[in-house]
Amino acid sequence: MRIDSSPRLGALHLTDTRLGPSLKVGQQLQATVAAFSRDRVVLDLAGHRLEARSELQLRPGQPLELRVVSVEPRVTLQVLKPAPQSQQAFKSAVLALLPRAGSLETATPHWAALAKASQEGVPPELRTLLAALTKRFPDSTALQQPATLREALQQSGLFRESGLAHAATQGHSPPTDLKTALERVAARLRASVGGTAEGAPAAKLLQLLSHSEAALSRLGLLQLNAAAPQGPLDLLFEFPVWHEGEVEPLRLRIQEDPDQAGAAEADNTPAFKVRLEFQFPELGPVQAHLQLQADSLAVSWVAQQPETVGRLRSHLDRLESKLRALGLEVDHMDAYQGRLLDLGDLPRLREGLLHEKA
Repeated sequence: MRIDSSPRLGALHLTDTRLGPSLKVGQQLQATVAAFSRDRVVLDLAGHRLEARSELQLRPGQPLELRVVSVEPRVTLQVLKPAPQSQQAFKSAVLALLPRAGSLETATPHWAALAKASQEGVPPELRTLLAALTKRFPDSTALQQPATLREALQQSGLFRESGLAHAATQGHSPPTDLKTALERVAARLRASVGGTAEGAPAAKLLQLLSHSEAALSRLGLLQLNAAAPQGPLDLLFEFPVWHEGEVEPLRLRIQEDPDQAGAAEADNTPAFKVRLEFQFPELGPVQAHLQLQADSLAVSWVAQQPETVGRLRSHLDRLESKLRALGLEVDHMDAYQGRLLDLGDLPRLREGLLHEKA
């Protein structure tokens, strides 16, 4: 499977809507940073002073060259100059997101519950947006089809800004993915929280807003990890899936395998590690570890529950036959009970952020 898109750094999201109707996707703008605090920036832009959310560390007085990559659900501007791919800009973006980043596992049960139930204090427009968000969660059974899996990865939000930029250059409508749908929910939640009286409904909306913003920060970190200026390929996909009527988290990580770098160079074919993690009620925590080079594949399944290991082993011959039918040479396949790896860790985002003597 090949995915041509790549994440991009350097996005500004306008929280002020005054310029939205006058802007066009692909339009280039000049702006100056009037003020900056944490992830908030005030811009002097087109004769207006506007507030935006920033993924970059900026300074007052700094000139910016921007390009409009979306105007709905909010205005998103890509920073063209100064180049956002510098090491310092990368570190600044990581530092801005790390304290706020939560997990998709924390937020998905709340999205699903609010989307499926009509609850007091939840505005109808918000329920509609939540329903649109949860409809983007793929079905666990359908993910067995390569086309469905490919679409799920492309819609995971990891390639959000790249897709916007590509649409702008091609004159297409900007894509709607998990991150776009979540941004719409978060924007509506902010507006709803501001207009809701204190009490249980307001507290529920505030909690959901907190989870949604944390999930957006986590998605931002996954994008930064994928776009790191140094290091081998490392794509970590995290998205919710529907499984027997419930929402469950799924992880898929694709990495270049440094342990096989010598062999890969000799054969002129890259070697990859592909790791899958899910936790369905009837199976418990499960991971699949795949090593792939050219047409050669090795697969190891790891589960915490012995009953799950038995079920996996009973299907190994069938799975191997399917893989061989696809033209793959299966060198090794097994299933065992053991400890699962932390597939959600992002160690290279921490590199250079802390000093031992600090």
